Amino acid sequence: MSTATPGSVKPILVLGLGNLLLTDDGFGPTLLERLRNSQQEDRHVEYVDGGTIGLGLLSLLSGRTAVILLDAFCSSQPPGTLVVKRNIEWNEVGAVKGRSAHEGNAAGLLAVAALCV
Repeated sequence: MSTATPGSVKPILVLGLGNLLLTDDGFGPTLLERLRNSQQEDRHVEYVDGGTIGLGLLSLLSGRTAVILLDAFCSSQPPGTLVVKRNIEWNEVGAVKGRSAHEGNAAGLLAVAALCV
């Protein structure tokens, strides 16, 4: 993936993260597909299924006005609760250590993105 420059990408990125094979971790890609199918084409919004690519998605964040991450994560809320965080600080998203170097999550992606700002 090449590094995006301002103006060369749609300003809003909706990024679904997760693994459909791991049931609850498939929340991001499942919701992404439902959103994409329920909306008309919009020249301002790009929908991307990021799967479990992790840091390989970093270049997709560049040049965006807004990034909406769809991902399952641990919280104090009951399972299935929709949690919306706006203008969060990078460190507010609790990092979950993966079991291998191939696993990625929103927290890891945001932590590295913060280093690039």
